[in-house]
Amino acid sequence: MKNISFARVFKPGLLACSLAAITACGGSDSKREPVIPEVPEVPISIRGVLDNPINSSELPSGSLPSSSLPAYSLPAGTLPTVEIDESPTVDTLRTLNVVLQLQQEVSDSALIDEGMQLSAEAELAVDEVSGRVTATVTALNADAGEEVTMVHIHSGFAGENGGVLVGLQRSTDNPLRFDLDANISDFADIGGNDLDTFLDGGWYLNLHTTSIPSGHLRGQLFTNDIDVVRSELQGKQENPAVLNAEGVSGVGYVTLNADDGAVVANLAVEGFVPFLDAPIGPVHIHSGFAGENGAVILPLSPVGESDTSYRGTEADAIAAVDFDQIGNGGTYFNVHSAANGSGEVRGQIVPRGIDVVRTELQGQQENPAVVNAEGISGVAYVTINNDEQALVANASVEGFVPFLDAPIGPVHIHSGFAGENGGVLVPLSAVGDSMTDYRGTELDAINPIDFDVLAGGGTYVNVHSAENGSGELRGQIVPNGIDVVRAELEGQQENPAVVNADGVAGVGYVTINAEDQGVVANVSVEGFTPFLDAPIGPVHIHSGFAGENGGVLVPLSPVGDSMTDYRGTELDAINPVDFDVLADGGTYINVHSAENGGGELRGQIVPRGVDVARAELQGQQENPAVVNAAGVSGVGYVTVNAEDKAVVANVTVQGFVPFLDAPIGPVHIHSGFAGENGGVLLPLSPVDGSDTNYRGTDADAIADIDFEQLAKGGTYINVHSAENGGGEVRGQILQGSIDVVRTQLETSQEVPAVTTPSSADVGGVGYFTFDSENALFNPIANVSVTGFEATAVHVHRGGVAGVAGPVQIGLTDISDASAPGSSFSASGDGASIFSLDGLLAGAYYFNAHSAQNPNGEVRGQILVDNIRAFSTELNGLNVIPEINLTSATGVGFITVNQETESFSANVQVFDFAPLPSSVSLNVGGSNNTAFTELTAQGDGFFSATGQVFSLNGLLNGAYSLQADE
Repeated sequence: MKNISFARVFKPGLLACSLAAITACGGSDSKREPVIPEVPEVPISIRGVLDNPINSSELPSGSLPSSSLPAYSLPAGTLPTVEIDESPTVDTLRTLNVVLQLQQEVSDSALIDEGMQLSAEAELAVDEVSGRVTATVTALNADAGEEVTMVHIHSGFAGENGGVLVGLQRSTDNPLRFDLDANISDFADIGGNDLDTFLDGGWYLNLHTTSIPSGHLRGQLFTNDIDVVRSELQGKQENPAVLNAEGVSGVGYVTLNADDGAVVANLAVEGFVPFLDAPIGPVHIHSGFAGENGAVILPLSPVGESDTSYRGTEADAIAAVDFDQIGNGGTYFNVHSAANGSGEVRGQIVPRGIDVVRTELQGQQENPAVVNAEGISGVAYVTINNDEQALVANASVEGFVPFLDAPIGPVHIHSGFAGENGGVLVPLSAVGDSMTDYRGTELDAINPIDFDVLAGGGTYVNVHSAENGSGELRGQIVPNGIDVVRAELEGQQENPAVVNADGVAGVGYVTINAEDQGVVANVSVEGFTPFLDAPIGPVHIHSGFAGENGGVLVPLSPVGDSMTDYRGTELDAINPVDFDVLADGGTYINVHSAENGGGELRGQIVPRGVDVARAELQGQQENPAVVNAAGVSGVGYVTVNAEDKAVVANVTVQGFVPFLDAPIGPVHIHSGFAGENGGVLLPLSPVDGSDTNYRGTDADAIADIDFEQLAKGGTYINVHSAENGGGEVRGQILQGSIDVVRTQLETSQEVPAVTTPSSADVGGVGYFTFDSENALFNPIANVSVTGFEATAVHVHRGGVAGVAGPVQIGLTDISDASAPGSSFSASGDGASIFSLDGLLAGAYYFNAHSAQNPNGEVRGQILVDNIRAFSTELNGLNVIPEINLTSATGVGFITVNQETESFSANVQVFDFAPLPSSVSLNVGGSNNTAFTELTAQGDGFFSATGQVFSLNGLLNGAYSLQADE
C-alpha cells in the first residue's frame, strides 16, 4: 500500500479567532515572536454507497410447487409370496406363487444399489406326504449381456443366508426358465433339508447372475400359516426422531408362526460406531405401536463374530411374546448406538393386513392454510387394521403455547379429504402428564369411523392451538395405495403464461386411489372477479402434461354456496380418467376467469415418483453466453418418471427468426451440467406444424437417457437458431432440491482487492450445481474465464463477500488446446461440501488464479436466491457532507439473508495512515446515520455482523459504509 501525506486545511474563521485570542492575552516581552497555533487536521473520511449488486443467483429452473403430501405407509410389510388354494384332489399339496426381489437379498448394499431391471416369478409345490418338490422359475427383463447362471433352493429364514439344498435345471426351450422335479430326500445333507423347515418358512429361492453372482433375486418360501415381514429401519421412526449420520441403516425380517408361537428375527445394520464393548448398542424387538416407545421383548444377538448381523427367536424372549399385539403392528425393531442410547434406527413390524401411516403435520395443510410460528411442528402415526376395524393413533408435537387449561388445543382425527374440513371422529388424549404426546384408538371414537373412507385417504390428524382454534397443524392420513397431491395454482403454469392480478391465488388437493379408480379433488381460490353468473369461471381437471393444454376430464362444482371452494370426484368426469396418465403427471387443475377464459391459474398434478421441472430458457445460460435479440425467449417443462424411465418434454418459444426451412433451429434435450455442453439425447418436434411449440418423449430419444444424471441436474433444453447454431436459449433441467447458482467472476470481488488486472476484458462465469437439502450430494462446478490464462480455479469455503477462506474444491483444467487455462470443471467423489449451511449462507465462492495474481485474479460469490450481496468503492467524493478530498480508498461488501434479515459487512481500506479510528455501516441514504460499528481485524480489514435496520432500505441502496480517521 502507498503512504500518503495529509494536507493541513486552515479555516479562516478559526485562524482569526486564534490570533485575536493571542493578542488579547498579551505578553511581558514585546519583542517575542508571535505564537503560531497548531491547526487541527480535518479527519479523513471515505464513504461508499452499497448499491452495486454482486451478479450471482440461482437459475430460474426448478420443480413445480406440486407434490405428494409428506404422508405415506412405512417401508415395512409382508413379502410377496402367496399360497394358492390347495388342489381339490391332493389336499396335502402346498402350492406357492413367488415373486423374487432384489431387496430380499442379504448382501452388500453396493450390490443392491445396482438397481437392475431383472425380475423373476416362480411357482413351487411341495407334497407333505411324498416329499415331492416341483418348481418353475422364470426370469424377466434381462438386460443385454445379462446372464442368469444358476437358480437354487436354499435353507435359511428371511434375512439370513444358507446353504444350497437343490439346484434347478435350465430349460432347453427357454434359457431364462429353470425347472425342478425332485424329492426332499434327495436334497443336500445340510441343516434345513426337511419338510418342517419348509413349513416354518425356512427355505428360499435364489437366482444368480453374472453381474451379482452371490445372488441377484431372492424369494422367501412360506405358506399361509406364516407371516414374513420386512422392515427398513430409519432414524425418523424413532420417538423422538433421530437424524442419522451418513451410512447408518438397517433392514430387519421377522418370520411369525402365531399358531406355533414361533418367531425368527434377523437384522442387518451398517455404518454404526461401536457402543462400549459391543459392536453396536444392543438390538431388540420392543412392544409399542408406531409413534410410541415400549419395553424390550426379545433381544437379538450377533451372529458368530459379526458386528452387523443379529438374530433372535422366541426362545430368547425376556418377556411374554404377545402374538396378537405383533399381529396388530404393535412391535418394532430398535437398534441402539453410542450416540443415541435410546435408539438410532427403528423399524415397525407390520404384518399382513396392517397399514401404518406416518404423516408430518403442517400448517400449510390446514384449510385455509396457516403460517406456523417458529418451532411449531408435529408428526403422527396411525396404525390401521381394516379387517378388525381397529386403529391406534399417536401424535407428537412441539413448540405450542398452552391452550386454556390443556397443554395445547385438542388433538383429533377428523373426517375429510385433503383440502376440505370435516367433523371429529377420534379425540386423542395426552399420554400421562405429557404436553407433547397424544394417543387414541377406535375405542375413543365419538363418531363412527368409516374404514373404507379411512382406507381411501378421507381422514386427517388435526392439532388445534390457542392462536388457531380450527387447527394449527394438520396431516392427511394416506394409507397404502393412496396418493395425495398438493398443487399451488399459478398463472405462470398456464400455457401461455398469465400474469395474475394482485391477490389472485389458489391451491388444489387431489386424492388418487389408482386401484379403485378413485379421485377426489378439492380446490380453494381467492382474489377472483366473478365470471358471468358463476362465482368464478369454471374449475376443471384437464388432461395434459406440463407445458401443453388438453381437454376437460373432471369439472369441479362449488361447495354449497361458496365462491372460493370447489370439489369433484371421478363420478363427475365427463371424459374417462386415464389413471396411468394421471400417475405419470399428465393432468392438471385449471381455474378460469372472466379476464382469462383459457385459464387464470393452473397447477400440474404431480403424483409420488414424478417430478416436473420448469425452466426459463435464457441466452446467458448458453456456453458461451449469448446476448439474445429483443423478444427472444422460451420456457420448457420436463416431466420425469424415473421409475418407469419416462420423460415428456414441452417447450414454447417466441421471437425467433426461421432457420432454413424449419420454423427455428432444432430443439433438443442435451446431456451436460450447467456450464458445460453435451450431446443430444432427445430431439423435440413441432406440435401440429407449430413454429413455437415443441414436444418430445423418451420414445424419441436418440441416445440413452441417464436418469441418475437427469436427477442430479445433468441435462438441459437447448433451442438453436439461425444466428446461433450452437444454441440461442438454454435452460437447465433441475428436479427436486437440485439448484444451480450462476455467478460472474470479477476482479472487484477479490480479497485483497486486485487493482492491476491483466486486461480490461478479464472476467469469468461459474456454475455450481448442488442439492439444497443433502450435504452428501457431490456438487458439480464449471468455470470459464476470459481475458487471461488461469493457472488454477478453486471453490473456497468460509468466506462471505469481502472475506477470504480456504480451498474446498479444486477444479481440473479441461480447456481446449487452443485456449489453455480457460475452462475448468469438478465433479464426482473429489468434490464435496464442507458445510451445507455455509453454502446456503453465501460463504462459498469461486476463485480463479493467474501468474500475475497468484492469490486470485477474479472471484465470484456463490449466492442462493435468499442471499444478496452488494459491493461499493469507498472514496472521499461520496462523503456527506464533503469535507475533504483524499487519496485514501477502500472496498466494502455486505451480505444479507433476506429471510432472517441478518448481515455480514466487511471493509478493506487503502492508504490510511494511521488506520481508521471508526468504520461504520450507515443507514438513511443522504442522512448518513451510523448504524453499526465494524471491528478491526488487522491489515486494514474491518467486519461486523447483525440484523439490518431495514431490509428494503438495504436492497434499494440506502445503506453505506464509511471509514473515518
